[in-house]
Amino acid sequence: MRIPKTLFLLLCLILFLGANAQDRHFTLFNFAPLVINPAYTGSYEGSVRVGGLIREQSPTIERVYKTQDAFVDAPLLNVRKRDWVGVGANFYSDRSGSFGLGWQTIHGSVAYHLSLDKRRNSVLTLGIHGGQVMRSVQNEWTDAVRVEESKSFDGKSPFSGGSGGGGNMANNEPSASFFDLGAGMLLKSKLNKATNIEIGFSLQHITGNFKVKNNGIKPPSSYALEGLQDSDDYRIPKTFILHGTYNVDLSNVWSLSPSFLFQQARNQNEAVIQFLGGYKLMKREIRDDGKKGKLIKDKNAPKIRFGLGYRLGDAMQVLLGYEVGDLRIGLGYDLTLSSLSDANSGNGAFELAANYIFRIYKQPDVDPTILCPKF
Repeated sequence: MRIPKTLFLLLCLILFLGANAQDRHFTLFNFAPLVINPAYTGSYEGSVRVGGLIREQSPTIERVYKTQDAFVDAPLLNVRKRDWVGVGANFYSDRSGSFGLGWQTIHGSVAYHLSLDKRRNSVLTLGIHGGQVMRSVQNEWTDAVRVEESKSFDGKSPFSGGSGGGGNMANNEPSASFFDLGAGMLLKSKLNKATNIEIGFSLQHITGNFKVKNNGIKPPSSYALEGLQDSDDYRIPKTFILHGTYNVDLSNVWSLSPSFLFQQARNQNEAVIQFLGGYKLMKREIRDDGKKGKLIKDKNAPKIRFGLGYRLGDAMQVLLGYEVGDLRIGLGYDLTLSSLSDANSGNGAFELAANYIFRIYKQPDVDPTILCPKF
């Protein structure tokens, strides 16, 4: 089975773009669909999907990133017979550093799934999410550590300088919050009985002005960064994400799923490529002579997942998983290959994730029929 030229070219593009790893990322990004792209909201067969992921980054270094993500979504409303609308909610939280610098995000999302053919073999989806992003510090916060502990993507603090945004924050716990908006598109297509492909992109943090609270000190309405005009608000940098997956059944038991993820925020970017294999634990028929016969086809047969990935310029990834029915479980491990390995002894991160699809269908109410014999 040949990989389509479009996917091959995109994979080559990722290899040449390189990476400058960001602080927050997922190895098992396919287990955090609503974080990657709101267009994934309700993009499955079933009634309700719930999932979660936990990540501990560089566990050998004291108080580094610890991340949790949880989501729920559902295909809620059918439109035009073949289209549908999905709704969902996602909660993301991480905390890091000696002073417990943390992010908490609560997003609601909605997506419209447009079927491009009568059998829903190809579906184009547009999704948006919006919600509140909160930033906080758990422990004592002083000017001496303020800048170092609150650096954002571009290395500058939203709490520093500009429009009276400085001042004494000692012994206080400053926090920041803003309304966050993002959007994305997704195309899922079934090429044949054994092959399907999905590719999408999203733009995160379309909005994002910080408003800082400082325990009784009335904050200004906006904060400016160094080098910018006082009238310019501080903004979380917009993040562009491009992702794709190619699923192919090589036989009745073997499958292969290469995927990629690329994201960029200002002058920083991250690129990941992964190759995930699958093996179905299918039973065989028992013949009259007691010997095993043909495989018994069962779409709900348990499947073992295993593979490798690489975050360019940063880490090798080991991927394991198990699927049975509507339950998916994943385990990821990052082996650091960059200069950070001197500090974390190569132990980049551990991830554990799971999701489950509930199928709730109303039983049909069938009137009993009495058959009268004819003579």
